[in-house]
Amino acid sequence: MISLFGKNEPEPTLLERLKKSVSKTKAALSETVDTIFLGERKIDPSILKDLETALLSADLGVKPTREILDAVAKKWIANALSDARNLRTKSSRTSFEY
Repeated sequence: MISLFGKNEPEPTLLERLKKSVSKTKAALSETVDTIFLGERKIDPSILKDLETALLSADLGVKPTREILDAVAKKWIANALSDARNLRTKSSRTSFEY
């Protein structure tokens, strides 16, 4: 690539471009998830729907998204999750298994 000053700069490698793309996606997902889990919000179906939308928007994939949501829903139904902060911890642990 030619810069304004005439020096040739090497093109970023595929790996460098992928790392940059993944870091942008990770930052966007983290910001969205932080917004969903703000405060002591009670868990309800709308939080789960917001989480699903965030995971799918981050291109996590349908299968991993479904597995994360199923694990979280099981905990919620069993009353093991009381608020959004708890949900964030559980969903983060589940997503790290991928």
